[in-house]
Amino acid sequence: MNASKRLYRSTQDRMFAGVCGGVAGYLDVDPTLVRLFFVALTLMGGPGIIIYLVLMLIVPEGPDVQQQKRKHDEEDDLSDSPEI
Repeated sequence: MNASKRLYRSTQDRMFAGVCGGVAGYLDVDPTLVRLFFVALTLMGGPGIIIYLVLMLIVPEGPDVQQQKRKHDEEDDLSDSPEI
């Protein structure tokens, strides 16, 4: 098993929050199958929506988005500093 394999919300394959795309990437399956699983779980009276919302809150976004946010924050800090 790959020790560096982590679960992230997808930044590329997302429809709402990237949870299904992230789970699909982690499990190496098609994201459509994961989406259908969540829909089926919800329609059969299961906790599909609740599980999705919990994962949306707990699972971090992929490293690409985190790096972009840091870069954007650094640029804001630089633009806020007074010029001499």
